[in-house]
Amino acid sequence: MRIGILTATAFRPESSSSPNGAERLMEAGTQRGHTMVRILEPYLAFTNTGAILHESKPLGKFDVIINRPNFTEEPSIHMFNLTFLKRAGYVIMNGDEHAVARSKNKLAQHAWFLEHDIPTPKWAIAKTSADALRVANKIGFPLILKTAFGTQGTGVFYAENKESFSPIVDYLGVRDGNAVIIEEFVVGAKRRDLRVFCVDGKVAGVMQRRARKGDVRANSHLGGGAKKITLKKNEMIVIDKIIKECGLDIMGIDILRSENGPRVIEINANPGFKMLEKATGMDIADLIIRAAESARAPRADLLSSRT
Repeated sequence: MRIGILTATAFRPESSSSPNGAERLMEAGTQRGHTMVRILEPYLAFTNTGAILHESKPLGKFDVIINRPNFTEEPSIHMFNLTFLKRAGYVIMNGDEHAVARSKNKLAQHAWFLEHDIPTPKWAIAKTSADALRVANKIGFPLILKTAFGTQGTGVFYAENKESFSPIVDYLGVRDGNAVIIEEFVVGAKRRDLRVFCVDGKVAGVMQRRARKGDVRANSHLGGGAKKITLKKNEMIVIDKIIKECGLDIMGIDILRSENGPRVIEINANPGFKMLEKATGMDIADLIIRAAESARAPRADLLSSRT
């Protein structure tokens, strides 16, 4: 098979401070005998005749393309790539534009949680400093504040009280009309969360992450620890619902364990898996490639005519 790995920015090794997993997928696919090709989004060009170029050459045929949306900007500026590729007949894992865009925008994600009755910490969205303080007092301190866009823990802030809350709100630009997400800090989670990695509609692996000393963010690349863990029945019910409704082929789901059951805090369309592989002993990259083998493109005749 010829498998493409689509990224919005240049590949980075898994050992870097911003692991994407793309290099591991390249290795895993090559080990399984596939031709693996890097597709860098900025070098794609599209025409209204259906021709698609990459680095000024015809993109050519692919059995499947694995989308690793490693961008942090407003997602709408990237979604047209998926639209044109799918119109040309390419099969794309994580190719649902709406699902990918939602996963990259925490504001849209919270609205989706509400629409689908997904249990979350108490939260509010505010666009003025006065409203932010009003809802913060209603939810109760301490609190977590989040920006709409961010990855690997960036854009996440902890406010222990009003004195620390107000400067953060001002810094995040609420006075300029930018919305901020205000969330309950779930004390019972003990600064730990669960990362549930899902591939092709199934749970591939689960780890519990704990924040490093002096931090509330459990992201492992920030220095936190991780270990393999088993989901509880009530957690699995929530995960199954998200898998069924979300529209992503590859995703990470982050959950807090609270006194009142699981609380979902984020869905990620570009989850890293270096620490997960280390914590669980599983070969996540190989699982993704095997899923790609099952998703191979059925429209080679269309591709050959358009590229």
